Amino acid sequence: MSVSEKICPHLHIPFQSGDSEVLKGMNRKLSVSDYKSIIERAKGKITNLAITCDFIIDFPAKKMIISGIH
Repeated sequence: MSVSEKICPHLHIPFQSGDSEVLKGMNRKLSVSDYKSIIERAKGKITNLAITCDFIIDFPAKKMIISGIH
């Protein structure tokens, strides 16, 4: 990716949460620091790297009550 002009310098990373404990509860193998390390390594090797990601807003094991929203 870093040397080809035919490949867009883009990574999509499914973080799913910004909290290592939540990631652990979701049975994810990577922690927040693992993701940070991956991103820093990629940024160091790929010029103009674009990164997009997914976050899960409501994880079923963590109950959230939001009142007033219908």
